[in-house]
Amino acid sequence: MKIKVLITGGNGLVGRNFREHPAVAGFEILAPSSSALNLLDYDQVAQYLAAHRPEVIIHAAGRVGGIEANLREPVRFFLDNLDMGRNLVWAARQQGVPRLINLGSSCMYPRNAANPLREEMILQG
Repeated sequence: MKIKVLITGGNGLVGRNFREHPAVAGFEILAPSSSALNLLDYDQVAQYLAAHRPEVIIHAAGRVGGIEANLREPVRFFLDNLDMGRNLVWAARQQGVPRLINLGSSCMYPRNAANPLREEMILQG
């Protein structure tokens, strides 16, 4: 039996690369669209996990809108991404999902941070 892996954001840049990698042939991949699984709705997330029982979650989904939109509405992007991650983590814990990989993005770092970015700089601006 193949290990069942849920990839959130499976139609995005990172998620699509996961799905198309040759190594996934050994796994059963679940990659629902955002319309099929609204990560902002905790109840929907919990129901999806209960119904599909993934053994691994790769969380690659997030609110995106490009640099201009991120700069114009940073709080909205931050809160939506926070809520999506929180809903997924809590529902995964409730449903007993043993493994979760959470990916981040450059939006978590201060706007004018100098390179190289360091992990301790997250959410400082």
